[in-house]
Amino acid sequence: MRRLWRFADERGFDWFSVSDHFQETPPQGGDGNCFESIATLSAAAVETTRVRVGCLVFCVGYRHPGVLAKALSTIDHLSGGRA
Repeated sequence: MRRLWRFADERGFDWFSVSDHFQETPPQGGDGNCFESIATLSAAAVETTRVRVGCLVFCVGYRHPGVLAKALSTIDHLSGGRA
């Protein structure tokens, strides 16, 4: 993943996003790696310098809204405002 993030950052991509699901959906095979979105965004934020990072949709039932807001504001801080 880190290699792909750097590729996107270096090649002028504007944005990339992650999924907030615990497993892949069957059309993609359903058995691939599916990483937790907050941890993935945190890692991407410190690995890149230009590309914006985010999640298309957060499943709010997975986390308390206050915890989600704090996590995302931390990622925004770590990324220099790119989340």
